[in-house]
Amino acid sequence: MRINFQEFIVSKIQYIRSRFNERITPLIAIKYKDGVLIMAKNTVKTYRKTNCVWENKIIYGAIGEHQNIKKLTIELFTPCNSISTYLSDEDILLHWLAEMVGEYIFSVLELESMQTLQVRLLLADKNSIILIDETGTILPDEHFPHQTFVVLANDKGNEGGERRKIEKFLIDRLGNSTWKDLNFNQALKIAKEGLDVNQKPHVFYELVIINSKGSKIYNHTETLALLEERKDG
Repeated sequence: MRINFQEFIVSKIQYIRSRFNERITPLIAIKYKDGVLIMAKNTVKTYRKTNCVWENKIIYGAIGEHQNIKKLTIELFTPCNSISTYLSDEDILLHWLAEMVGEYIFSVLELESMQTLQVRLLLADKNSIILIDETGTILPDEHFPHQTFVVLANDKGNEGGERRKIEKFLIDRLGNSTWKDLNFNQALKIAKEGLDVNQKPHVFYELVIINSKGSKIYNHTETLALLEERKDG
């Protein structure tokens, strides 16, 4: 029996989503009044799920297969750095990059093979966060709770799995507060608490932030030192 193209795409999407399983460690992006931070857990110290691109004008975080995250970085983010010099408006730059990444992910999905990009990612400038899922669908931050945070995590299981558990914690933790009420120290603390909702052994933290002064990347040791330094903030 010959399967039609639409059924083939649906089967690929189902296959990709089945791959986001219990091995995925979570990632949280939080807006605060001066910028955006993306904080992640990782089980391998040498892999990065967060980084800066485009001359440090954009930050990103991703979950999924490490080789596919690396593939996006090499094939899309790195070659396009030079284009950022012609797009001085960061909001235009962010949305242009999101469209490009979304189209690229969907183009792989359309291939008549089982090749996939098993990646979900977030892009952010100092004002906004954009989510791009494994089908190339783009969701801006007005779709997020409080327009303040977005969680990437395992969503298999009852009631949305780990992702939903973290989202519920963050909603309760924030209460009536929004990103306009948060300073950096508060956003950092809340992100750490959200990541620790499900304790997992042998975990490394990483962090990337962006604000009006630019962006900065922190490794595991630097992230822990920053948390210790800001714990009373």
